[in-house]
Amino acid sequence: MTTYLAFLRGINVSGQKMIKMEDLRSALGHLDFKNVQTYIQTGNIVFESDQSDAKLIEEKIRKVISDKFQFDVPVVVRSRQEIEDIISKNPFAKKHPESQKGYYFTLLSEFPAQENKEKLNTYQFNNEEYMLLDKTVYFFTASGYGKVKMNNNFFEKILKVEATTRNFNTITKMIKLT
Repeated sequence: MTTYLAFLRGINVSGQKMIKMEDLRSALGHLDFKNVQTYIQTGNIVFESDQSDAKLIEEKIRKVISDKFQFDVPVVVRSRQEIEDIISKNPFAKKHPESQKGYYFTLLSEFPAQENKEKLNTYQFNNEEYMLLDKTVYFFTASGYGKVKMNNNFFEKILKVEATTRNFNTITKMIKLT
């Protein structure tokens, strides 16, 4: 049995795509997931599954949400080990060790095409740093995420893949739930 973390994009934000976490846990329980837990209201889920294909799990979760709640939500699933690796590889942990509040992780649904990665490399904004490693954009800003140009929508548009972003606090709390 593998422990997975699922991250939904854009639910319960500004009154859009509202899902009660109790209802979500119940719906996911019908997928034969075990020990389903949620963290805060923005679609952070921890569960165990015998399934070994994260893409298949993403599709199942997306379908359940579409069927039960009548809207489409991008879903990114990573194993606990993958999330631990993401945290340990954070390039900003050494560069800005005192600023965990400024660490963000944009989890990509798939590997972006090379030409899109090259296009991303042409962008640079003051007080915004990023590094793309595998299917994660590591992002750092000391000035707060609310005003950045390189937000989740930016990375999706440039890289042409679905993505969802979480801060350091959320990612580490999710690991603690496992």
